[in-house]
Amino acid sequence: MLDILHPLIKAKDLDKLLKVFALRRPRVALWWLAIFLLGDMSVLDWIRRYATTLNEKYGFGSQSPPDPIVFPWTGAIQSFLDFASRPHLSEAEQISNEDILRMRFNLKLQDSASVPVAWRPFGCRDKRQVEIELWPYLETGLIRRYLCFTWYSPKTGHRVHEEGFRRDTGRQIIWTTDDLKWVSTDSTDDDCLHSIKRAPSKDSTLRMMSMLVEDAMGGRHWSNSGFPGVLKDYAWLHDWEGLATMDVPENPAKAAIEASKPPSWFLQQWMIGAYDG
Repeated sequence: MLDILHPLIKAKDLDKLLKVFALRRPRVALWWLAIFLLGDMSVLDWIRRYATTLNEKYGFGSQSPPDPIVFPWTGAIQSFLDFASRPHLSEAEQISNEDILRMRFNLKLQDSASVPVAWRPFGCRDKRQVEIELWPYLETGLIRRYLCFTWYSPKTGHRVHEEGFRRDTGRQIIWTTDDLKWVSTDSTDDDCLHSIKRAPSKDSTLRMMSMLVEDAMGGRHWSNSGFPGVLKDYAWLHDWEGLATMDVPENPAKAAIEASKPPSWFLQQWMIGAYDG
């Protein structure tokens, strides 16, 4: 991607760059226009850095967490977490990991800041491998719906109800789609081959795994991922620390010795009532 955008970034041609972004994702074109109209040319360095490392700004964390408010407010889907899920009624039905993560996310919207942006998860699993807490939501096909946004003024106590930017301004185009399809390799010119950065892709894959191993109750265990075998069976996860813990394992022998120690002199006196009244 950077190889394609580099000539425009180097020439600082914001007009053409905006058109490229608008053709790719029409629903967020307005936001790119607003950013460019601010006149800060450093945004070009941010685009270049992000396309290379997935870091928005040097020294800052990689990728912002998915905000559940962005989609209903702007109409632009931010990630696979904003898609709708269909009901899964049969106990023998295979359920996609995408639907499972979406349901887990819906149950902790108050803690959405801790959820990383990641690739859409691949694979399916048997319904019996899913935590029982999710079954009612999987069977009903729970979908997040927003009726309105309420802005409250603590000074006047006045409330303002709005339905979102696109609806309130009359600019909502429901069936506008983003051009996110990949071009087939069959139609690619042999002279136009671009290198693929593996590190950013691996980072997003590991974020996906971090989401998969955490169940609806917040517990983290490999069995939650739905992957067969154990963690060490997967060479591409050999240096992943997503299940690492800082808890020090308890020494049963040491605990037994400490439990058998007599109480202190002061505690013995207090137990026999030496300090009563």
